[in-house]
Amino acid sequence: MEVETLQKLCAHLNEFSLSRAIIDFDRKRFVAWNDRFLARTGYSENEIKSIQPDKIVIESDIRFTNPNEGDNPSAEFVPVAVRTATDNAAEPGHLVRPKHKLGYLM
Repeated sequence: MEVETLQKLCAHLNEFSLSRAIIDFDRKRFVAWNDRFLARTGYSENEIKSIQPDKIVIESDIRFTNPNEGDNPSAEFVPVAVRTATDNAAEPGHLVRPKHKLGYLM
């Protein structure tokens, strides 16, 4: 899926007041996000473009998978904390981490 398409998808989720971002794990960067994500985390668009996700997204050791997929799940559902730009605070969230390079942060 094209990055531009992912960016449009995230932008549309603003209408539902949903804070969302998409991470490219291979390139170690955010490739899409919406205004709600920026407002919730306190980062500017320029900061999100340049920060490596692993610097602000803290993944839990706990992983959830779809029990119907058995031993070879297509994705993991991971509780996360996202460090905010201000204070020493973090926002709770979840990451859908599939086997391919993109992750969906909510």
